[in-house]
Amino acid sequence: MNRYPEIADRLMGLDEAVTRFVKDGCQLAIGGFTITRNPMAVAYEIIRQGVKDIHLV
Repeated sequence: MNRYPEIADRLMGLDEAVTRFVKDGCQLAIGGFTITRNPMAVAYEIIRQGVKDIHLV
């Protein structure tokens, strides 16, 4: 049983999240570069999808 059912319906895969929220020419801030390196997965997915003209903040 999920402890937080209201959150479960908002979960999505990385590919869907990048498709929905990262567009050509957007400004993007990526954090969390310490232990897990999860932001690198986001960066790789952005590159894989061919998003262009990203401005990193």
